[in-house]
Amino acid sequence: MDAGLDRPRRAHGWQDTLLSGRFFTGTTLDVVRNFYVSELFAVQRLKTLSKEIATMDQTYYDFTTKMEKEGINTDYVQGWQSGYLLNPPREEQHKTEAYDAGYEDGKARNMDNFSNWK
Repeated sequence: MDAGLDRPRRAHGWQDTLLSGRFFTGTTLDVVRNFYVSELFAVQRLKTLSKEIATMDQTYYDFTTKMEKEGINTDYVQGWQSGYLLNPPREEQHKTEAYDAGYEDGKARNMDNFSNWK
């Protein structure tokens, strides 16, 4: 038998101490544990989102560059960019048909209709 098995487990950091319940009891312990677990999931989600954002930035850059090189209407390009980034749309007095079409295409991540706006 391993000599270390009969000894109580030693905490290896604040996470182990927190989850062991040494400082909290009852409901307080449950609240702290739930908070800690939700924080772990939040950190994992942020890591995933940062990878998605890095990919999105390249797609956004490449398609914006393509539209600019092809001379697409600037209102369409600005609308597409705003929709792609899920920004709020322009105020009514500043909207144009091209902007609205670009906004809807960007929001839907649609890259097929831009040639209609040369």
